[in-house]
Amino acid sequence: MSPLTSGGSRIERLGTASLALLRDWLQRFTGVTVRPVLDATRTEAVDAHDPPAWMREVVILRDRHCVFPGCPADARVCDLDHLEPYVPLDRDGPPGQTSPANLACLCRRHHRAKIFAGWRYRRVPDDDTD
Repeated sequence: MSPLTSGGSRIERLGTASLALLRDWLQRFTGVTVRPVLDATRTEAVDAHDPPAWMREVVILRDRHCVFPGCPADARVCDLDHLEPYVPLDRDGPPGQTSPANLACLCRRHHRAKIFAGWRYRRVPDDDTD
């Protein structure tokens, strides 16, 4: 969930919810997970292939689904893919290769197609019309 200025939250896969609705759900249902607010603007990089949990969440919440055009696979079941291939540090790879800017959600089918068919892609800014 992320806070809204109107006094509610955005519920993943459902949209926005008022505080009254959230209060009702929390009183009536078990198994509800409430997570702290995540800073979706974090841009730190790490020197490891696998991203830390906070980075994985940022990418999943940003992408929402597989980034392959037209693929509806939910981001939660996707692999996180390095847009620029990861090169291990012990093979002279540069530091800081794993960051939200260099990761995207790809479903297993499209991730394997990228790996084995050798295609590449790039992130297009939201306001870009290309």
